[in-house]
Parts: sequence; structure tokens; C-alpha cells
Amino acid sequence: MTDIIDHIDTSTDAGGPRRAGRRGRVIRVLAIVIVAVVAVLAVAGVLLARTVKDATRARDTVSAFFGDLQSGKYEDAYGLLCAGNRRQYTAEQFAQQTAAHRPAGHDLTGELRVNRTVKGTTGTVGVRVTFTDGSSEARLVPLAKDGSHWRICGSPY
Repeated sequence: MTDIIDHIDTSTDAGGPRRAGRRGRVIRVLAIVIVAVVAVLAVAGVLLARTVKDATRARDTVSAFFGDLQSGKYEDAYGLLCAGNRRQYTAEQFAQQTAAHRPAGHDLTGELRVNRTVKGTTGTVGVRVTFTDGSSEARLVPLAKDGSHWRICGSPY
């Protein structure tokens, strides 16, 4: 009788080892897929949070720049320029140029772009500037991230 029991094939039973093995593989694959999806979502969340933080700081830099120009704090505004702009003119030249056509007010328009590339992080912020002579113009102010600080580059004014 023992010989008969030893030869019974349980692999075809409904709850046999073959079905249990397949179920285990499916569970492992599902677990791996779930972990991968969670990891991708976590990375996307971190990147989104970093971009939002950068965008806020870029807007703050543009607002501070035009606020400094409105207040006649030309040296402070000059300090917010990127190195390329500061090489184009001295702080005194910058002060003379901006004092001749000084802003009286500014409003951020809501246009905002942040771009990350292998060369660095850049962005643009939209602003409408009103000048002391009553004229106004809308501008897209170009910026570049310099370490942890945003700097105004190109032609901001």
C-alpha cells in the first residue's frame, strides 16, 4: 500500500505544488511591478517639487530685480545679473542706463518656464514693466541658475 501512495502524482491536484508555484511567481512579478511604479512616481514627485521650488525662486529673483530698480537700488539689482551681463558693463554704467529709463512698477504676468538640461537650469519669467514716463512693456526675462541662486541674463531691461 505504501508503494501506491508514493506514486500518486499530486501535481495535477487543484491545490498541488505546480499551481502554488505559479501563484508565487505571479505574486513576485506583481510585487516587482508595484515597487517599480512606486519608485517612478516618487522620482517624478521629487522632480516636480524641485521644479516648483526653482520656479518660485526664479519669480522672486525677477520681482526683486525690478523692485530694486524701482527703488533706485542699482547695485543690488546689478548683483542679481549673471556674470556675462556684469562683464558687458560696470555697475556704474548699469546704474546710468537704468536711471535714464527707470521702472515705476512691475507685475509678474504668470508666464514662467524652467528648463533643465545637461548644461544647467535656465528659465524665463514674464513681467509687465511700467516706466516713470508712463510707458509700459511686457518682457520675458531670461534667467540662469548659478549654484543655488537665480541670475538674470540676456536682456532683462
